[in-house]
Amino acid sequence: MAPNRTAGIVLCAGRGTRMGSRTLNKVCFPVAGEPAINRILRTYRGCGIDPIVVVVGAMAGRTIEIVGRAHPEVLFAYQREQLGTGHAAQVGFRALRRCGWRGHVLVALGDKLVDESVVEAVKGAFARSRPDALVTVSRRRDKGRQGRVVIDRTGTVEGIWEWADIRAAAIYSEALAMTRHGPVSSARLRRMALTQIPEESRLSKAIGPLWSLLQRQRRIDRAALEGCIPPGAGRIVVAGRPRTARQVERMGRWVNESVYLFKASALRCALDELLPRPAGSELYLPDAINRLAARGRRVQALVLRNADLVLGFNSPEELAQAEERLLAAQEHRTHRDSTG
Repeated sequence: MAPNRTAGIVLCAGRGTRMGSRTLNKVCFPVAGEPAINRILRTYRGCGIDPIVVVVGAMAGRTIEIVGRAHPEVLFAYQREQLGTGHAAQVGFRALRRCGWRGHVLVALGDKLVDESVVEAVKGAFARSRPDALVTVSRRRDKGRQGRVVIDRTGTVEGIWEWADIRAAAIYSEALAMTRHGPVSSARLRRMALTQIPEESRLSKAIGPLWSLLQRQRRIDRAALEGCIPPGAGRIVVAGRPRTARQVERMGRWVNESVYLFKASALRCALDELLPRPAGSELYLPDAINRLAARGRRVQALVLRNADLVLGFNSPEELAQAEERLLAAQEHRTHRDSTG
């Protein structure tokens, strides 16, 4: 396998429960008359990404059937348990290593409609600067829940933090402050936590043991609280310096668009070092970037001036919005080409 070629890993194993289907993975829902995943693979292959490994899991048989008819050249890797995007990337990368792959590796999500101009820009930026990894980002325009990316003045990525992790750090810090002078009612702590993460299902996943404690006891003292909060969890380390959640939110002026390009050796190192978050068992792909940054490996950001060039979807409403924007962009492109 030529070291300058680029392979792809596309992560399609998640359940996509918000799409409301028990038989069709969200990546297989149609966009402008074509299954989203087939449209995505057509874009990547058109940009010279080859081979491509599609990581399947939930509803794998149907996904393989739909993809296989349109893209028989694609390889499949099965993620038996859905243990996060980092674990899915490990499964996909193992398949590439069995093929003897030594080139670069593009890793992307199957629920992201990526314009070919983004793929070409990623490949071009990577070829020019040869970083260990490259991350696509766009400027944060609202208070959405995409991962926050901290970038220094040279364009080097210092870290990526999920919205829920930043909010969890704020909860831990505030809970410790509230119990500084004595026990506090669990109801009061729950109200505080829900102001940070309003959905109980998401909140329980983000702060795990602490949420369980709040359900069991009516009053919480400092010792009980410290027993279920990971050491240092109220702070986030950025470039070797501890920061508060509020500081990271302010510094993270960019959001993660989840299209990555790695040197194969860097990806192998980062994936080998992934660890689950303190409150759960899943492995997260952005932590591969954090591992490289912590080791002083060069991670570069590619800033997308137009965030609509990467359209993600997690629900029927978001899928409809993505389709509308995609069709509008195609119409604009056709009009521009016809008028010279």
